[in-house]
This record gives sequence, C-alpha cells and structure tokens, in this order.
Amino acid sequence: MKENLYQFVDQMIQSNFTVGETLELVEKIYIEKILSHHNQNVSAAAKTMQIHRNTLMRKIKSLGIRE
Repeated sequence: MKENLYQFVDQMIQSNFTVGETLELVEKIYIEKILSHHNQNVSAAAKTMQIHRNTLMRKIKSLGIRE
C-alpha cells in the first residue's frame, strides 16, 4: 500500500498538483469510499471517520460530493 501511495504522490507532482489540490483529492476520494461503504449513511460514515456528522456534512458540501 505504501508503494502505491508513493506512486500516487509522484504522479501528482508530475502533474503539477499543489499540496492543497492533492490533499483535497485524497480527502474527497476517502469520503466517497467511506460513504459508499456505509450505503451513503452520513452518521455511520462520520462515526467511522471519528468526526462529528455536521463536520462531515460540511466537507461533503465543500468538496462537491453531493448536492
């Protein structure tokens, strides 16, 4: 897994992504995967992520994950 992460970061660097863009993309993908794992149940996803449900809702909105 660590090797895959190194390859991902190398690709982001080669594509001139900023650290902010890279972190935003990782966060978005992570949240999408967690939500999918929990059948879009925000409360369950937030519990898994160990964050408050409202925090997750803000992240979902700011990252454009759902409308």
